[in-house]
Amino acid sequence: MNRTILIAICDFLVLATLSISDSGGSVAQPQLQIKSEHLSKLEQSVDQQNLEQSPDIALLDEILEAGENAEKSSLEAAMLKNQLDATQASLASEKEQSEKLASQNKLTVEALAQTTSQLKSSEKSLAESNQKVQATEASLVASQEKLKVSKASNSVLKKENVERKQKLATLSQAFQKKAAESQRLSQQLAAQEKVLAEREAALAASEKLAQETKEKLLRQEAQTEKVRAEAALQVLQLEKRSADLEVARKKAELEQQKTQENLNELEEFISNNPDNTWLSSQIQIITYIRETTFIKDFEFKEDLRLPVIESGGRLLLIGDATLLGFNWFPALNGQNKELDTVSYTFTPPDAREYSFKPDYAYFHKEYQDMVFFEIPQSIKGKLEPMKVIGFKDLKKLGLDGARLYRSSGESSEVTASFVDERTIKVKRRWTDKFAAQYNPEKGDYLLAKNGYLIGFLVDDETCLVFSDHIRISDKDRLPLKPVEKYRTEILELRGKN
Repeated sequence: MNRTILIAICDFLVLATLSISDSGGSVAQPQLQIKSEHLSKLEQSVDQQNLEQSPDIALLDEILEAGENAEKSSLEAAMLKNQLDATQASLASEKEQSEKLASQNKLTVEALAQTTSQLKSSEKSLAESNQKVQATEASLVASQEKLKVSKASNSVLKKENVERKQKLATLSQAFQKKAAESQRLSQQLAAQEKVLAEREAALAASEKLAQETKEKLLRQEAQTEKVRAEAALQVLQLEKRSADLEVARKKAELEQQKTQENLNELEEFISNNPDNTWLSSQIQIITYIRETTFIKDFEFKEDLRLPVIESGGRLLLIGDATLLGFNWFPALNGQNKELDTVSYTFTPPDAREYSFKPDYAYFHKEYQDMVFFEIPQSIKGKLEPMKVIGFKDLKKLGLDGARLYRSSGESSEVTASFVDERTIKVKRRWTDKFAAQYNPEKGDYLLAKNGYLIGFLVDDETCLVFSDHIRISDKDRLPLKPVEKYRTEILELRGKN
C-alpha cells in the first residue's frame, strides 16, 4: 500500500511539473528538472526499500517533504511566469521605444547632413565675402593713398588757380583796354566819316558850281580875256579843292581800315586764347548709373564739364569711357545682371531749358578708351564749339605753347614732341613756376597755342592726335535705352576690348 501511495504522489508531482513547464516557459525549466531528478531518486529508493520489505517512516516523511517542495516549486514557477510576462511586456515597450529612437535618429542624421551641407555653403559664402572684404580693404587703402597725394598737391593746385585768376584778370584788363581803344577809334572814324561826307557834299556843290560856271563861260565866249582868266582860276581852285577832298577821303579810308585791323587783331587774340576756348566750349554732363542687388544698391554718380568739338559739320562730345561710367561694374563679377538705371543728362551753360538726354553713345575702333556723344545743332548758339586742328596744320603751327586741360578745369604747360602722324609724346614742363604744373594723366585734353584741339591722352605720356574730320557711324553706336539692351551690348563691348 505504501508503494501505491508513493506512486500516486509521484504521478501528481510529475503532472504538476509538466503543467508548469507547458505554461511557464523556459525560465522555470531548469528548477523543475532538478526537482524531477530528485523525485526519481526518491522513487528508486522507495522501490528498493519495498523490495527489502522494511518500511521506513523517515522515507515517507522525505516523500511528503518532496511534495511540499514541489508545491513550492509550482508557486515559484507561477511567480516566475508573472515575472516573465512583465519582462516580455517591458521588452515590447523597450522595442517600441527603440524603434521610435531609431526613427528619430534617422531624422536627426538627415537633419545633420542638411545642416552640414548648409554649413559648407555658408563657409563658401563666407570665403567669398572675405575675399570681397579684402578687395574692398585694398581699394580703400589705395583710395587713402590717393587722397594723401591729392591733399599734398592741394596747395599747389590752389596756387595754380590763383595764378590762373591773375592771368584771366590780366587778359580781362587787356580786353577792356583794347575795347576802349576800339571805341575811341570808332568814334574818330565816325567823326572823320562825317567830315568826309561834308567835304563830299561841298565837292559835289563845287562840281555843280563848276559845271554851271563852265556852261556860263561857254555862253560868254565873247567876253573879255579878264573874265576868261578869272573863270580859269575858279576852275583851278575847284579842281584843287576836289583833289584835297579826295586826299581827305583816302586818308579817312586808311584810318578806318587801320581801326578794323585793330579790331580783328583783338578778336583773334580773344578767340585763339586756349583758356577762353576751353571755357566757352564746355557743356555740363551728369552721369547716374544704378545696380540693385540682394546685398545692397550700387550707384555711380559724376558731374563733369567737358568740351564740345565741331568736326565734319557735326557737334561731338569726347570723354574718357571710365570717367563716364562705361567701365563701371561693382557687383556679380562685372555681369551687371541687376543694372536698372542708366542716365546721361547734358546741359549747356546758362541754358537749362536746352537740357537733353542722348539715346546713343559711340565707340570708335580708332579711339579706344574714348566715348563720343552727338550734340544737337540747336545748342550751337549757347556755346562756342572747339575746332580740331589736324596733323597737317599742327605740323605747320608747331607744338610750342601747347597746354593740357582736365575736366576739373585745371590746365598745365607741357613739353610735347611728334612720334608720328597719330601720336605725340608729352611730359610735364619743369619751369621756374613748376609748382603750378601737374603731371599728365590719361583722359587729359591737349590744346594748341591757337586754342584748337590736338587730341586726347590715352595714358600718362601718349596723346592720340585727332583727325580734323572725325567719322562715326551707326555701327559704332551703343544704345542707352532701354537699360536691358544697354546691359547686353555693354558686356559684348567689354568682351571685344
